[in-house]
Amino acid sequence: MAEKTRDEIEHLKRNWLDDPHWDVEHTEGFEDHRDELKAFHDGITEKRRQKDQAEHEARIAALDAKAGLGGNRALAEYIISMEDRIESLDSHAERLSERIDENMYGSGRFG
Repeated sequence: MAEKTRDEIEHLKRNWLDDPHWDVEHTEGFEDHRDELKAFHDGITEKRRQKDQAEHEARIAALDAKAGLGGNRALAEYIISMEDRIESLDSHAERLSERIDENMYGSGRFG
């Protein structure tokens, strides 16, 4: 297997950043660069985890200040989980409503 050029490796990394739902280190043709790609993957994953954690902590602090929870982290975590669940349910309901509209009005039955 021929080694890839630096440009090819960097191009692969940029493509993965646009769609990180695959393991970049297992990309066919880049086997000779697995260690570098694995380190890149792990580094980006850790940065995202740290960013998510920092955002979560900021959200807890803001909720605590707004609702006067007195530092009750368990209550803040519970409220945040309920807010997230409500947001998810709203999103699912909206998509369902759109599909119903498409089926009803797109079929010509009610249009």
